[in-house]
Amino acid sequence: DYDSSFAKVSTLLDKNVVDYGKYKNDILDASSQSKIAVDEFAESVYGSISAGVDQTKAIGFTTKAMKLAKGGFTDGAKAVDIMTTAINGYNLKTEDAERISDMLITTQNLGKTTVDELSTSMGKVIPVANSVNFGIEELSASYAQLTKNGIATAEAGTYLKSMLSELGKSGSIAD
Repeated sequence: DYDSSFAKVSTLLDKNVVDYGKYKNDILDASSQSKIAVDEFAESVYGSISAGVDQTKAIGFTTKAMKLAKGGFTDGAKAVDIMTTAINGYNLKTEDAERISDMLITTQNLGKTTVDELSTSMGKVIPVANSVNFGIEELSASYAQLTKNGIATAEAGTYLKSMLSELGKSGSIAD
């Protein structure tokens, strides 16, 4: 399983930038240290690189995503997905991964939601939120407040996306 997972990762690697053998060993080491199955870890590294994380930073980024996955009651792929969506949607840097992770865990802790639910819902709202200058901090706080008051995470996402879309329309009543 690991060999096929690494083969997938290797399709995204530039042999002029990284050494395949060392990269493979680094994935094994990171997987072992984070206590995540190596094939799941490698798949998440693939997802990280596919979403635009620099290949030289992808293992460290994925390690942070795996910590988020454990604390957020989700799997590595969903943790990578929400973190990379936030980074790409808000034009952040890979170095912001820990801040994003902390924000998602805080949202989970203050609201009645999980990172698993947020990864499914929030990713759809981020592009609209960013287009109307609604920051990730405000978006996270909105999810926490809405879910804390009994609105399901998916429904909160629908409401937020609708509200932000309306605010962004020129010539609308809200505008």
